[in-house]
Amino acid sequence: MRNGGIISRFKDFVQQKPLLTLVILVFFLVGFVYLNIEVLHFTSNPQFCAKCHLKRDPGPLGEIFTWGKNIHSQNNVACLDCHGRPGFLYYMKAKLKGLKYTFNFAFHGQEHMLKILHKVFNDSCLYLRSCLYGILSFLSQRLL
Repeated sequence: MRNGGIISRFKDFVQQKPLLTLVILVFFLVGFVYLNIEVLHFTSNPQFCAKCHLKRDPGPLGEIFTWGKNIHSQNNVACLDCHGRPGFLYYMKAKLKGLKYTFNFAFHGQEHMLKILHKVFNDSCLYLRSCLYGILSFLSQRLL
């Protein structure tokens, strides 16, 4: 083995043990993908959104409170089901926007959050079976 820095030692390792190098890279790649999927699921939970939307009454920053009292929570309709357009790319775009909001909340506080307007896309409700069932259930209860 040559005397040298970490890069030359890494090259020597890769040349001497290519199969082990491949196994290590695959292991880290699978772990990275798994971790990212878990983070996406964790941050899609309304309880995560409640960390910033923490008021216990209706109005700005009380969206989770309002959500908990209506038919959406009873039918497991999550925040991004309405606050994001259907489709993977729109989902990821909404997640990145949420990451920006989380960063701003952490470093700029609630006052900054009050400046952010949420846009609800009405067309996303067409793709939610539970939402449609919730509306039908709600209407049937009102009619009886």
